[in-house]
Amino acid sequence: MLGQNYPIGNYLIYPYWVCFDLAFIIGGAYLILSLRPRGIQAWKIVLLLCILFPVGLGGARLFSILEGHVPLSHFFSPREGLTYYGGLLTCLLVVPVYARVCKIPLTLLLDKGALAVALGYGVGRIGCFLTGDGCYGSPSNLPWAMAFPHGDPPVFIPVHPAPLYETALGFLIFLLGHLYYSHKREDIQPGTSFIVITASLAISRCLVETIRLNPRYYGLSQAQWISVGIVSCLIVYGIARMVFEKKGSAIKSSTAILNS
Repeated sequence: MLGQNYPIGNYLIYPYWVCFDLAFIIGGAYLILSLRPRGIQAWKIVLLLCILFPVGLGGARLFSILEGHVPLSHFFSPREGLTYYGGLLTCLLVVPVYARVCKIPLTLLLDKGALAVALGYGVGRIGCFLTGDGCYGSPSNLPWAMAFPHGDPPVFIPVHPAPLYETALGFLIFLLGHLYYSHKREDIQPGTSFIVITASLAISRCLVETIRLNPRYYGLSQAQWISVGIVSCLIVYGIARMVFEKKGSAIKSSTAILNS
């Protein structure tokens, strides 16, 4: 654990921001490479990433302010943290608009984007671990439990390294999703990968929250309630899509019969 900043010569390096940038770059590179075989020009994705970077950053910081973790006067401070769900939700507002303007199939962009988010999430949480930004877990006697004496706040007894759990889960979700959906690409309905990967990330976050010491509201932390909301919306979306697809198939069948 390196702490909030790490001196290299005359410079101070912020491990959190290094990992944040790496997460965005690595996730963005995966998105470009995975969409290229589908005929999506690289410049369209690069432009999208250039838009999402400040939008996601602003949404993540604004969410931290609304949570009370960061004062409004520190909106542009590099020393303050971010909230993952704030960035994710604000980016999801932009992506459909951009896809429509640039004529990119939305479900394709969401499917590949969800995998890119899982990959970036795993990388980004390494920054949380290196910085010791307070998102570690409860006291533990497990062999890999550790103290965070330079954390914010500092912890001097062994606790769960919760960010490492999230890193492992993010990489696992990405790896399984990439391998499965790449192999079964032709057999899977567009949008399915987005639903499964996003729900998996939300469930994994909900599980890790059980060992964190965040405030509870009616038995769940704020992140858990958001996770529940995301999974519920995805279930409703999945059911609605199935219903509309069945109706569309029925209409096509009736039209074919009438025309025969």
